[in-house]
Amino acid sequence: MPTTTPAEREWGVASAWNTKLLQSYGEKHFGVSISLEALRKLRHRRGLSWTRPTYTLGTFSN
Repeated sequence: MPTTTPAEREWGVASAWNTKLLQSYGEKHFGVSISLEALRKLRHRRGLSWTRPTYTLGTFSN
């Protein structure tokens, strides 16, 4: 699974991966066609789960 965002890999403007993006990325870059359900099961077998992006607030200066 990528450790960067889709935008960092120049794969759209999304800030986080989802199953549909991973599916299309795998097809384009690796020639692997996988169903959304198979991808979901693969993530589960590998112990991977989705997490929402977190935001860090900057400090306020006067």
